[in-house]
Amino acid sequence: MPFDFIDHPADIALHAFNTSYSNLLPDFIQGWRSVAVESTKFNSVLTQIIKWEAESFEELAINMLNDLNFFLDTRGQICVEFTIMQFHTTPIFSLEAAVQFDDNTMHDIVRKQEIKAITFHDAAVQFDGKNYHLKLVLDI
Repeated sequence: MPFDFIDHPADIALHAFNTSYSNLLPDFIQGWRSVAVESTKFNSVLTQIIKWEAESFEELAINMLNDLNFFLDTRGQICVEFTIMQFHTTPIFSLEAAVQFDDNTMHDIVRKQEIKAITFHDAAVQFDGKNYHLKLVLDI
């Protein structure tokens, strides 16, 4: 599993790790999804190209996850596939991805936990010489 959970007093802290910045993002989405919805067979019925830009990797990841969380809360669409088309770290962090959503209007997706937001509290990215590690807190 490319992610795990870290003890946190009130919310859910999620830790993802991988050999590159860009590979952390799909791993973190997998962790976020495991908190938000029951594991079911998803159908990819809607693909959208989305672009994000930020001053830091943490900000990029938080903005991306908050957008995906917003799509789930407001449209009933869960991200089931995330394909990075472009990823740059200079001069700013930028990401363009093809996001495939399961449209909840086609069937019921069972929500496990309502996530209010992905926060900057305790947000951190580190490199240990082998893997990049991203820690973010999910506000529940």
